[in-house]
Amino acid sequence: MKNRRRPIPRPALAALALSSLLAASRSPAQVLDSMLPEMAPVGSEKKEEEPAKDYRPKGPGATWSAHRMSSTYVLVDLMPKLVEILGKSSPATADEQTWRSLCSRAGMAWDDSRKYKPSGERPADQDEWEKQNRDFLLCLLDDGALLVTWRNSRTTRARELQKAADDAPARFEEIRKTVEAVDPIWKDAKKYALDGGSGLKKADLEKAREAYSALRDNQSVIGAAYGAARTAITYAKTENGTKPFMDLYYKEKASLKKWRNAVAEFPKVDKQYPGFLAHWAALAETGFQAEVKAWEAMQKAFEPLTSGKLLAGSAGAICATDRRASECIQPTLDLLAKTLAAAGSAVAADEAKLKEDTDLTARERARYFELYRKIDDRKELRLGKAVEQAETEEARRAAEKALKEYLDLAKAAQAEMAEIVKTHQERRKKLGLAPELS
Repeated sequence: MKNRRRPIPRPALAALALSSLLAASRSPAQVLDSMLPEMAPVGSEKKEEEPAKDYRPKGPGATWSAHRMSSTYVLVDLMPKLVEILGKSSPATADEQTWRSLCSRAGMAWDDSRKYKPSGERPADQDEWEKQNRDFLLCLLDDGALLVTWRNSRTTRARELQKAADDAPARFEEIRKTVEAVDPIWKDAKKYALDGGSGLKKADLEKAREAYSALRDNQSVIGAAYGAARTAITYAKTENGTKPFMDLYYKEKASLKKWRNAVAEFPKVDKQYPGFLAHWAALAETGFQAEVKAWEAMQKAFEPLTSGKLLAGSAGAICATDRRASECIQPTLDLLAKTLAAAGSAVAADEAKLKEDTDLTARERARYFELYRKIDDRKELRLGKAVEQAETEEARRAAEKALKEYLDLAKAAQAEMAEIVKTHQERRKKLGLAPELS
């Protein structure tokens, strides 16, 4: 009689497939498209037969052992599908729903597999066996969905940080070139401005007037360059100044711990399946690891600007950190205007009116920038998000109230600023002077 080759049980085949997938996942987390390990699709080497939809044993007299094995087939089918989700190099927002759908269907299939009476003596640990298997499926559903979503969000954040790091060299080179081009204009105006007194020589009067006009005409360009530097420094030091740390994600941290301890927590479940969760925890954490690496890359890329090296020695280096560029340039223009007036600049106004206008302009400018600082697009965005993300009706009402109060304040500030500019321009036009506010 010929020896028959015994077929490999489906649980063993599933274990081989999962082991193959996990073996391909042991490379460290990278950044961008390589930040998550590529994994061979399940069955890429050899596709096993798709199991029947009905997991109940067929035929009369099925034993308790067959009863358990039949229920275990649910995990045989489920686990390779789940590891495909975790093994994707590009996580997606739809992964959580796919994960939940697979686990929910598996839970229903597992319950369905229990709907028959096995023969023989009921094992003493049957109740505990069923409880642990149900709890294991719930662990896959709840903790898995949380970790899949977390992995996707951290991967998305890592890509954002890495993009900022990749774009930084070209971005900062543009800032450097612009500052290098316009900085002499600002320094020239500062040289003639002196202290706003009467120390300007007559021979330099025309040059000083030209310096004033050049700085005024390039005010927006200078402001844009230093403003871009200020925005970048705020991004790196304020908005993203803290290195991502695991304690921030206490729920995810607890789920990872549960997965790593799954073998001990579910001793009644066929141990190869809880055993895979320890490896899966490492896969789930790759998004966070990628975020940390991308944050480090971003901080390194922004270092020339955040350290002050890029703008060292420039006329408005302080404007990239402590104040708006427009607030830095305007005092130079005011000082130079006073200097020109004190030196007898040929303006269409007498000395008294010019002095009065200088004082009025100073007060108007102070009030204008006081109002200007009350308007913050980022604050409006944060308040708007607070409304969208409010979890309770009370929180939503509070968020909507805060947003309305800010919008009312910004609207009033803009109206007053417009009135200040209008009054200022009309007065300066009568004096034959170019407006300082626009």
